[in-house]
Amino acid sequence: MSIEIVLYPKTASKEELATHLISRHYHRCGHLWPWPQGSLHFAWFDTTDFRSYEGVEATIFPPPEKDQKTYGICEWALHTRTRGSASSYDLKEQNALIRTARKSFGGVFVNDWHGTNRYIPI
Repeated sequence: MSIEIVLYPKTASKEELATHLISRHYHRCGHLWPWPQGSLHFAWFDTTDFRSYEGVEATIFPPPEKDQKTYGICEWALHTRTRGSASSYDLKEQNALIRTARKSFGGVFVNDWHGTNRYIPI
Protein backbone atom coordinates (compact mmCIF):
# COMPACT_ATOMS: atom_id res chain seq x y z
CA MET A 1 0.00 0.00 0.00
CA SER A 2 1.30 3.43 -0.91
CA ILE A 3 0.32 6.99 -1.73
CA GLU A 4 1.22 8.16 -5.22
CA ILE A 5 1.06 11.73 -6.49
CA VAL A 6 1.80 12.53 -10.14
CA LEU A 7 2.47 16.07 -11.34
CA TYR A 8 1.83 16.89 -15.01
CA PRO A 9 3.69 20.21 -15.32
CA LYS A 10 2.77 22.91 -17.82
CA THR A 11 6.38 23.77 -18.56
CA ALA A 12 9.28 21.66 -17.38
CA SER A 13 12.13 19.88 -19.07
CA LYS A 14 13.60 16.66 -17.78
CA GLU A 15 16.69 18.60 -16.63
CA GLU A 16 14.62 21.24 -14.81
CA LEU A 17 12.68 18.57 -12.92
CA ALA A 18 15.92 16.76 -12.02
CA THR A 19 17.48 20.01 -10.80
CA HIS A 20 14.41 20.67 -8.66
CA LEU A 21 14.67 17.22 -7.06
CA ILE A 22 18.38 17.63 -6.39
CA SER A 23 17.74 21.04 -4.78
CA ARG A 24 15.41 19.26 -2.34
CA HIS A 25 18.15 16.72 -1.45
CA TYR A 26 16.92 13.83 -3.58
CA HIS A 27 19.63 11.59 -5.01
CA ARG A 28 19.71 9.52 -8.19
CA CYS A 29 19.07 5.81 -7.80
CA GLY A 30 18.02 2.75 -9.76
CA HIS A 31 14.54 1.25 -9.87
CA LEU A 32 13.31 -2.32 -9.64
CA TRP A 33 10.54 -1.97 -12.27
CA PRO A 34 11.09 -1.19 -15.95
CA TRP A 35 9.87 2.34 -16.59
CA PRO A 36 9.56 3.97 -20.01
CA GLN A 37 12.84 4.60 -21.79
CA GLY A 38 14.61 7.73 -20.54
CA SER A 39 13.04 7.86 -17.05
CA LEU A 40 15.15 9.18 -14.16
CA HIS A 41 14.73 7.80 -10.62
CA PHE A 42 15.41 9.60 -7.35
CA ALA A 43 14.99 8.93 -3.64
CA TRP A 44 14.82 11.06 -0.51
CA PHE A 45 15.37 9.89 3.06
CA ASP A 46 16.11 11.99 6.15
CA THR A 47 18.13 10.18 8.82
CA THR A 48 17.99 13.08 11.30
CA ASP A 49 16.46 11.94 14.60
CA PHE A 50 14.74 8.98 12.90
CA ARG A 51 12.08 11.28 11.39
CA SER A 52 11.89 9.33 8.11
CA TYR A 53 10.60 5.76 8.12
CA GLU A 54 10.32 5.07 4.39
CA GLY A 55 11.34 8.22 2.52
CA VAL A 56 9.95 9.40 -0.82
CA GLU A 57 10.55 7.96 -4.28
CA ALA A 58 10.41 10.25 -7.32
CA THR A 59 10.56 9.40 -11.01
CA ILE A 60 10.69 11.73 -14.00
CA PHE A 61 9.00 9.92 -16.88
CA PRO A 62 7.37 10.54 -20.27
CA PRO A 63 3.62 10.40 -19.57
CA PRO A 64 1.38 8.25 -21.77
CA GLU A 65 -0.78 9.97 -24.36
CA LYS A 66 -4.02 9.11 -22.52
CA ASP A 67 -2.77 10.92 -19.37
CA GLN A 68 -1.81 13.96 -21.42
CA LYS A 69 -5.31 14.10 -22.90
CA THR A 70 -6.77 14.09 -19.39
CA TYR A 71 -4.27 16.26 -17.45
CA GLY A 72 -2.58 18.40 -20.08
CA ILE A 73 0.19 18.00 -22.59
CA CYS A 74 3.68 17.73 -21.15
CA GLU A 75 6.88 16.09 -22.27
CA TRP A 76 7.87 14.89 -18.77
CA ALA A 77 5.85 14.20 -15.62
CA LEU A 78 6.90 13.71 -12.00
CA HIS A 79 5.69 10.59 -10.16
CA THR A 80 6.12 10.48 -6.37
CA ARG A 81 5.43 7.65 -3.96
CA THR A 82 5.53 6.94 -0.24
CA ARG A 83 4.66 3.64 1.36
CA GLY A 84 1.71 3.20 3.70
CA SER A 85 4.10 2.87 6.64
CA ALA A 86 5.74 6.26 5.93
CA SER A 87 6.10 8.74 8.77
CA SER A 88 4.20 12.03 8.81
CA TYR A 89 7.57 13.65 8.05
CA ASP A 90 7.84 11.56 4.84
CA LEU A 91 4.29 12.53 3.84
CA LYS A 92 5.03 16.21 4.50
CA GLU A 93 8.06 15.97 2.22
CA GLN A 94 6.01 14.37 -0.54
CA ASN A 95 3.46 17.21 -0.27
CA ALA A 96 6.26 19.82 -0.17
CA LEU A 97 7.93 18.37 -3.27
CA ILE A 98 4.70 18.51 -5.27
CA ARG A 99 3.84 21.97 -3.91
CA THR A 100 7.23 23.48 -4.83
CA ALA A 101 7.36 21.75 -8.23
CA ARG A 102 3.86 22.95 -9.06
CA LYS A 103 4.77 26.47 -7.98
CA SER A 104 7.81 26.38 -10.26
CA PHE A 105 6.34 24.59 -13.28
CA GLY A 106 2.55 24.90 -13.03
CA GLY A 107 0.27 22.10 -14.10
CA VAL A 108 -2.07 19.59 -12.51
CA PHE A 109 -1.36 16.84 -10.01
CA VAL A 110 -3.25 13.70 -9.14
CA ASN A 111 -3.20 12.07 -5.71
CA ASP A 112 -4.33 8.45 -6.02
CA TRP A 113 -6.02 8.57 -2.60
CA HIS A 114 -7.47 12.07 -2.51
CA GLY A 115 -8.07 13.18 -6.11
CA THR A 116 -6.94 15.93 -8.45
CA ASN A 117 -5.00 18.83 -6.93
CA ARG A 118 -5.43 17.48 -3.40
CA TYR A 119 -2.49 17.13 -1.03
CA ILE A 120 -2.13 14.39 1.56
CA PRO A 121 -3.95 15.37 4.77
CA ILE A 122 -1.45 14.99 7.62
